[in-house]
Amino acid sequence: MERRDGMSGRTIKLVAAGAAVVAGPAVASAESSYPSLEIMTEGGLTLSDYSKAIGKVGGGPLSFDNDIGGYGSISVGRAFDATSPYDWRITGTVTQFLDNDVSYSDSFNGGVGSAGLNTGFGMQTLDFDIGRRTKQDNFEARFFAGVRGMHLKQEQGLSFSAFDADNSYATSKVGTTEFLGVGPRVGVDARYGGTWGVVGAVSGSAIYGRRKTSLSFEYQASYEDEQYGPYQFGGSASENDWLAEITASAGVSYKPNEGTEVIIGYRGQQLWNVTSENFGEDDILIHGPFVGLKLKF
Repeated sequence: MERRDGMSGRTIKLVAAGAAVVAGPAVASAESSYPSLEIMTEGGLTLSDYSKAIGKVGGGPLSFDNDIGGYGSISVGRAFDATSPYDWRITGTVTQFLDNDVSYSDSFNGGVGSAGLNTGFGMQTLDFDIGRRTKQDNFEARFFAGVRGMHLKQEQGLSFSAFDADNSYATSKVGTTEFLGVGPRVGVDARYGGTWGVVGAVSGSAIYGRRKTSLSFEYQASYEDEQYGPYQFGGSASENDWLAEITASAGVSYKPNEGTEVIIGYRGQQLWNVTSENFGEDDILIHGPFVGLKLKF
């Protein structure tokens, strides 16, 4: 009996030791797969042609070049606990285009005429989401759902003037449309590879909010020493409306270690129902290259 008890004791010790060997790496793997804190910054060039829809009004020489600008974002995320695949994330993004201006002048019947157009566009978003991570060999992904808050503002201006020795005429139009809203957002981020890998992401949101549009006009003229104006008039209108957007990106990823990742890629964002009918194109496509840095702790 004593001998059997001794054998049983040694067997229990061997089993316990084996379980410890198996359990140890499993816990370590879980903790390394789901870091407790993650910070990511991203920035890049933005390109679009939204101004060209406004330029069609002038036609001919009043045609815009492509719009150019930049964007930047920062996100902070944290796992619910060290071994949980669930986490939350907050992301803020700013997109701003440079003012786009075009002008033209010409002479006619002893006089000179000139025209000009200009546009501007900016957008800010704030996201909060809850995600679930999954990892299998060299493939990892994060599926998420949450809410997006969005503010965007677009401006445009039109001016025209003509004069000769006895007469002059000038008119201008300035308009602004602004949208502020919030709505649901879902998406997925994925990566495949080891030290070097490929990454991709896609997300979509439907934003409900308030759009305000304002227009102002100014007119003045003189004919044979008679002065008319300047006259100013305008107005504004507000409405509740939906805005939809989809963002997708793809790129190459480099991970020198488990806590650092550098990403270079290309990003596109399609927005629908962005502006009121007074601002030409309702749909806007924004795209361009980007660079990102992700840190895990």
